[in-house]
Formats: sequence, C-alpha cells, structure tokens
Amino acid sequence: MTEPSRPPRTPPTPEEVDAIRTARTSGESVRSIAARFNKHRSTIWRYTKDI
Repeated sequence: MTEPSRPPRTPPTPEEVDAIRTARTSGESVRSIAARFNKHRSTIWRYTKDI
C-alpha cells in the first residue's frame, strides 16, 4: 500500500514571513494568506500572533 502524499513541511522563508505579516497587518484573512503561501493556517497564526 502506498503512503498518502502530502506537501513538504518547509518553514516559511524570512521574505515570506515579512509578506505574511504585511498581509495580516493589512487586514487579509489568515485563510487567504495560508492559501496564497501554501501553508497551514496554524503556521500563519504562529507568525502573526504577536502583531
């Protein structure tokens, strides 16, 4: 039986973190940011919770 495939779990680059924080500060939703950067919503929350 083959394993289900899933995207690699790579942390966001420093440039992506800056863009994620900028988008969140601008009022973009966590869900849309996660979709745009192909990251999980909890990852977006982790990097934006202290803004």
